[in-house]
Amino acid sequence: MEGRIFTAEKLNFKSRMMKGIGINIFAFLFLCSIILFPSGNNKYGIIEILFILFFFSIIFIHKILLSINYIYEIKINATEVKISGLKFDINWEKQIPIKNVNIKIIERRLKFGRIEGYMIDLITKEKRYRINKLYNWNNFTLYESFKTFKSAKGEKIIIDEKFLIDGIEKRAKENFEWQNN
Repeated sequence: MEGRIFTAEKLNFKSRMMKGIGINIFAFLFLCSIILFPSGNNKYGIIEILFILFFFSIIFIHKILLSINYIYEIKINATEVKISGLKFDINWEKQIPIKNVNIKIIERRLKFGRIEGYMIDLITKEKRYRINKLYNWNNFTLYESFKTFKSAKGEKIIIDEKFLIDGIEKRAKENFEWQNN
């Protein structure tokens, strides 16, 4: 089998931190306005400010943890999977024999049922490599990388995976990401 390369935009740490920060800032400001402005004469002001700082630190820490490791390239051939990524802004590469890797699709839904996006986990005995944590990979690329991995490993797509792969295909077509190759 000929090797295939799948890529996403290579983002530095600062760009990864800033991705999607607008909604976080809006939610934080909304929370602040609810807590600080209900009454002008409040004797619990310091507790409210500490509460706001606590929520701000949770949002900030979550954003940092999400942005530390970032995978921007996967190379798949008949013998190995090569993963390229960034830890903060330092490049790293990992080559793993394909027989030692399993693949899993994860569908992330919001609380009210809308699909936020799909991620792919490449799972080894030592570590799990999550692709598309920031939801910036093209859905068609995710679809193709999953199908390529399964064919390179010689595995068939099971029913649960078929349901998820159909969801990725539908999302790719809805977002005009589908390519006819």
